[in-house]
Amino acid sequence: MHMHHNSGVTPPERFVAMCRTLLSAALALCVAAPPAFAQTPQEVPSLKVEQPAVTVLSTGSGPKRLLRYKVPADTKDRIDMTMHISMSMDVLGMGEQRMDAPPMKLGLDVDVTNVAENGDITYVFTFVEASMDGPGLPADALDLIKGLTGTATMSDRGFVRAMAFDKAKGANPMFDQFMSASGIDRMSAPLPEEPLGVGAKWEVAQVVESGGIRLDQKATYEITAMDATSATMALTVDQRAANQTLTPPGMPPGAEATLVSMAGAGTGRMTFADGDVAPLGDLTLKSQMTMDMAAEGESMRMSMGTDMKMTMARGKR
Repeated sequence: MHMHHNSGVTPPERFVAMCRTLLSAALALCVAAPPAFAQTPQEVPSLKVEQPAVTVLSTGSGPKRLLRYKVPADTKDRIDMTMHISMSMDVLGMGEQRMDAPPMKLGLDVDVTNVAENGDITYVFTFVEASMDGPGLPADALDLIKGLTGTATMSDRGFVRAMAFDKAKGANPMFDQFMSASGIDRMSAPLPEEPLGVGAKWEVAQVVESGGIRLDQKATYEITAMDATSATMALTVDQRAANQTLTPPGMPPGAEATLVSMAGAGTGRMTFADGDVAPLGDLTLKSQMTMDMAAEGESMRMSMGTDMKMTMARGKR
């Protein structure tokens, strides 16, 4: 850690305030599906689709079959997502600042509207539930998310071809922040082209933008069990981000934040069956980043850690 300031003594109080502001902003941006399910960077109101690179490491052993998203044209699904997030921030001379977010629950209705001859699936999605119950939180904290709807088209291998959001509820400035970190386009796991068996392993490499940070991500999937209509996969995630300027919401005028380094690692387990629009399962992700903050000619280095656990389960409509 390093620190520069004119007085040469204790860190100025405004840096403590900046720390808390950054921590709160980072927590707000993390309250969405994690980057581990990421597939494409997001723009609002529509999505600029950049396809990830899929590399097959092994096709596995025993009987093999093509893994594809097979969804009836009249499918009406419900996906419930739950997220637990805790964050800590440490700056020399200030002690650790810690925040634990109350569990966040999102409920997503998915209505398939068309399945094309080439297997492309078009669906409408609607956030029918969004809650984050905890002390000090307003009851309507997530109301801007409720009712948010959009349309998407993905291939039968899980590659998002197009996505657009209805911004009728998007007058709130929090909308863009939420959508930039949202995981609505990240639910589908990209699948290899060739037939796979138990033990098959593949990597999905991509550049992901989450919470204003551009990072390189590599997700590795391995089939641990499979039958004629479903497969279970183990998932590992590795994230790295290089030096870049950050513009988190809530930063004071004239203040600057620079990312020095960021690394994250995660593990999860997913099940994928015929009729599913998205794999279901859980993911745990831990990340650590180092930042330099500057304001009024003074600067200091700080570190931030994030622990996140997410579950995706089938809900009832």
